[in-house]
Amino acid sequence: MNDYSTSNLSIKRQECIRGHTDNVGMFITILVAMVLAYLSRIPIFEPLVSLLTRFRFLTLIGISFIFLLFTSTSWQTKLTTMSFTILTYLLTGLLAVIREIPLRMYNYARTRRMSEGEATWFTVVRGTRYEACDLMVQNFAIAWMMLTSIEAMFREYGGVGALLINVYQRKGFEYVFAIQITILLVGLLLGSLLHGVIWIAFPWKQKDTQNPFLNRLAAVQQ
Repeated sequence: MNDYSTSNLSIKRQECIRGHTDNVGMFITILVAMVLAYLSRIPIFEPLVSLLTRFRFLTLIGISFIFLLFTSTSWQTKLTTMSFTILTYLLTGLLAVIREIPLRMYNYARTRRMSEGEATWFTVVRGTRYEACDLMVQNFAIAWMMLTSIEAMFREYGGVGALLINVYQRKGFEYVFAIQITILLVGLLLGSLLHGVIWIAFPWKQKDTQNPFLNRLAAVQQ
């Protein structure tokens, strides 16, 4: 097998590792962020949730040192570092959405003789589904950008970040640029697909778009 084929297989394997880490990390982050954001409606949890959002100013290396003390493997440190970093940004956005809900929405729910739990469910949870999904897509871009740096920090388990460091040390900048362009194109493709899913899932929130596929789909739906 020649060097070119070996390099292609290596890139594919690293992309699989990257995708697995990104998916697991984002899934954990989304669940935790949504639970914490909704718990912020309870006064006792609001200071704690607000405090967590302040940690977004910490650096990746500093956070990794903290989690290194509480995890047993590099994989766990890598996953918790990425999840916690994205959590702070997603949680900040979700809190902003919840705090912008007008008081009249809660009052309207109470006039329907709903309990506080029912009012929170219909006003906060169900009422912000679109905004929550839109924030997830935006934070996917942040996760995609940060993942390379985290993989470069923990090269033991591979990933595109580790591949970038190895290629730079052994082959040169032209290979680094090629991998960077691939990362950019794949990220743009995934971002477009996620935006398309949300655009289809929430037709009442559809906005003007320059995407010809979505415009044609909207015409068919009408």
